[in-house]
Amino acid sequence: MFRYGTGRLFAFGWVVYNLIAQIGHILMTSAVIHVLASMVRRRAGRTLALGIALGVAILIPFTMAQTPWFNAHPEMLEMLFSGNWSFPGQ
Repeated sequence: MFRYGTGRLFAFGWVVYNLIAQIGHILMTSAVIHVLASMVRRRAGRTLALGIALGVAILIPFTMAQTPWFNAHPEMLEMLFSGNWSFPGQ
């Protein structure tokens, strides 16, 4: 949630058609802050470390699959970042 919620908060513009996505990113960021604060308050360092390790273990293979796919389909990446939600070739 941190990578796509907080990281993408600054990737998309604040234009009308991105407002719902930006609200979602703000909510994801607030959820990450809440979970981290709760874990620190409860002194659950071991659980926090396990959660971070599990997240990284899932994120690395996903990124390894996602990056070559977007390199092979740059038009889809451009579509996502331009806000033009019609599929290429239509």
